[in-house]
Amino acid sequence: MIAGYHGRELIEADQIIRLQGERNYTWLYLANGEKHILASTLKRIEAILPHFLRINKGHLINPIYIKRFHDSSPPAGRKISASRASKGMMLLHSGDRLPWSRRRLYHYLEAFAN
Repeated sequence: MIAGYHGRELIEADQIIRLQGERNYTWLYLANGEKHILASTLKRIEAILPHFLRINKGHLINPIYIKRFHDSSPPAGRKISASRASKGMMLLHSGDRLPWSRRRLYHYLEAFAN
């Protein structure tokens, strides 16, 4: 349930593509292209939507909209600089490309294995 200019609106969780935190507010991106702002933190919303994945500090995504992961890890045996070690992208069906945190990589892989 979100509050808007014209009252409250019920939004099904499967219509939410992703949520982007911005201090004490959160942007809500829907499958129909709409974008809403909520007066709530991403952490609070994460507790309400436990099946969503926290891919980095500022984003929660609905796993049903993930198209693929792109990992820029080097082939085995090759070294890579620390700045490139965390360069991974998540491509969503909406076309959004979002960076994912290397610290959460194992969490993502476990979620997709199930």
